[in-house]
Amino acid sequence: AAAAKIAESSRAAAVLDLDFLIDRIMAGSNCGNGANAGAGVGVDVSKYALDFAAFSRAHTRRGGTTLVPVASELRCAQQKRPRAQALRDGIGEDRAALFDALRASARVPGIAGAPVALRDGRVYADALLTEPIPYRSALRDGCSHILVLRTRPEQSRVPTAPGVYERLIAARALRRLSHHAAGEHLLAGRHLARYRADLRFLHNAQQQSAQQPQSVAYIAVPARTRELGQLDTRRARVLGGVRAGFAAAYEALNPLATAGSGTST
Repeated sequence: AAAAKIAESSRAAAVLDLDFLIDRIMAGSNCGNGANAGAGVGVDVSKYALDFAAFSRAHTRRGGTTLVPVASELRCAQQKRPRAQALRDGIGEDRAALFDALRASARVPGIAGAPVALRDGRVYADALLTEPIPYRSALRDGCSHILVLRTRPEQSRVPTAPGVYERLIAARALRRLSHHAAGEHLLAGRHLARYRADLRFLHNAQQQSAQQPQSVAYIAVPARTRELGQLDTRRARVLGGVRAGFAAAYEALNPLATAGSGTST
């Protein structure tokens, strides 16, 4: 019943409102009257806006930090499957291009709104369809050191067959928009097979990274950590997930930060 309600509501409005996050919060766009009417949340959101000038400088300078969102390119032709695509076009020069790339890379089918058409004329959705753990794009780009931040606890159970989300929500949403091949891709469980293969690869790479020209490692919260549901909005659960993730990252990265400094914490 809950899945049916989500499927029905997603036809009219996104359950996860990316447009609110990007167009109001990241853009720092207040609505209503006065500084405290920000984006309908009762606060001035301008202080949370992305400093695009600073982002652009870091993104475009030689040796700077480069952001490369990854999304699934959807193909309407029945015989063609979706494929993973790195989104680079204009994101360091044009704020609108950056926001659209971020939007496209997070459009979870049936949950976060309709797929996004970018300036290249192609249509994209979240990378979960084709590259659920997007380290492969980094490998293809020739990155020498890759750190994956996993969102699920170590040894989490990965489904072997499509579940309620794929069958009743995502595939239906994609088919309504004529993305039949993408819908079949989900119903066949190809994204789950890729996810399982990714976990095996990461586990092996973690053990062998020192001997490889491209070092791949990951950080995950410990096994038996309570897993946070994707649509869970309970404050205590969300904060608990944040704390668990921070602790795992701190434990993994602190030795690197203090190496050679003569200090430890």
